[in-house]
Amino acid sequence: MNKISIFLVIIILHFSCMLLSAQENPFLEMAGKKYAEYSEDLYNQHLVLKRLDPSEAQQFIRQIEEVAKKTGSVEWELHLNHFELELFHKKQTLYGGNLYSVDEFLKRAWKLLEKAKKANMPQMELLIRQYIIDYNIDNF
Repeated sequence: MNKISIFLVIIILHFSCMLLSAQENPFLEMAGKKYAEYSEDLYNQHLVLKRLDPSEAQQFIRQIEEVAKKTGSVEWELHLNHFELELFHKKQTLYGGNLYSVDEFLKRAWKLLEKAKKANMPQMELLIRQYIIDYNIDNF
C-alpha cells in the first residue's frame, strides 16, 4: 500500500469510529446544537434514566460525561450535574435516605442552581428550581 492509500484507510476508520460512537451515545447527536433543538430529546432521555436501576444509570451518566468532556461546554457540564443529581435522588429513594442525604441532596441542588445562574441558563435554573420544590414536597 502506498502512503495515500494508508492515509485514506485511516480517515475512513476515523469517521467510522465517530459514527459508531454517535450511535452508541445518544447525547453526542445533541452536542453542538441549540438547547431548543435538542431539549425534547434530552427530556426523553431523562425519562429513560428514571426507569433504570442505579448501575445502568451510571453508564448512562458516563455518556453525558463523554459529551461534556468532548465539548468542554458549561451547558453539558450542567446537564451532567443534573443527571448525577437525579441518580443521587434515585439511590436515596431506593436505599432509604436519612437526614444527611436530604441535606446533601439540597446542597447539590442549590449548587447546581447557582452554576446555572452563572452560566445564564434560565431553562436549567427553572428545571432545578422545580426539582427542589418537588423534592421538598415529597420529603417534608
